[in-house]
Amino acid sequence: MRRREARLILGVGEDATTETIKSAFRRYALKHHPDRNPDNPVAEEAFKEGAHAYRLLTGQEGADLDELLEQFEDIEQSLDKMKQSFDEFGKSVSEGLDRIETKMSRMFKWTIFLMIFTTLSLVLLILLDF
Repeated sequence: MRRREARLILGVGEDATTETIKSAFRRYALKHHPDRNPDNPVAEEAFKEGAHAYRLLTGQEGADLDELLEQFEDIEQSLDKMKQSFDEFGKSVSEGLDRIETKMSRMFKWTIFLMIFTTLSLVLLILLDF
């Protein structure tokens, strides 16, 4: 669980104080406590999530690890964007090379045609004794 998720679960903002977090957890715990919701596994899971969120936001559990995970996620998103940009660049380079190859192929065909035409013209001129 990340800090963002923990704040959403308890319904507190980024600038929430320890007292605000504590108060929000009390409200959340009263609503989802297993003693108030017997035989309700969903409420029990929600209570466990709320307790985990409280420990995380009050610094009792894995705050440093959570921040590292958030930073890693941001870096991973940046790398994905860079990869996408390079893929698009590679496609445009490949398309450009294909166009150049097509144009050179046409030029080569015309060059061969002109060489044959010129050669035949010279042969005809020589044969006709011009």
